[in-house]
Amino acid sequence: MLLIKHKLKRSKKYFIVFIPALIWAGIIAFMSLLPSTKLPLNVLVVPDKIIHSIIYFVLTQLLVLAFIYRNKLINKEGLILNSFFISALISLMFGILIEIAQEKMNIGRSGDWKDVLANLFGIVIVYPIVIMVHKTNIFKKLFIHK
Repeated sequence: MLLIKHKLKRSKKYFIVFIPALIWAGIIAFMSLLPSTKLPLNVLVVPDKIIHSIIYFVLTQLLVLAFIYRNKLINKEGLILNSFFISALISLMFGILIEIAQEKMNIGRSGDWKDVLANLFGIVIVYPIVIMVHKTNIFKKLFIHK
C-alpha cells in the first residue's frame, strides 16, 4: 500500500511539470476556436502567420522544458533531443487538429495549411535553441541539483 502511494505521489509530480504547457495549449485552443464574430479585430498589427509561429514556439518550448524536467525526475538524463522531437510532434499534431476543428466546426473560421506551416516554423525554431542550450549545459545547471 505504501509503494502504491509513493508511485501515485511521484506520478503527480511528473504531471505537474506539464501544467504550464497544458494551460498554454488551452489558451491556444480557446482563442483558435472562438467564433470569428467574437475575435478582437485590429488589436494586433502583427501578421497572423507571425502570431502562429510565436504561439507554437512557446508551446514547444514549454513542452521541451517539461519533458527535460520530467526526465530528470525519473533519472533519465541525456534525453534532451528526444524531448525536443516528442514536443515538436505534439505541438505539430495539436496545430493540425486545431486547423481541422476550425474547418469542420461552423464558427466562421476556416482551416489553413499556411497556418500549419507557420506553426511548424515556430516549432522548428526551438531546435537550434535546444541544441545551443544543451551544448552550454544550461539545462544541467537549471535542473540537476547535486
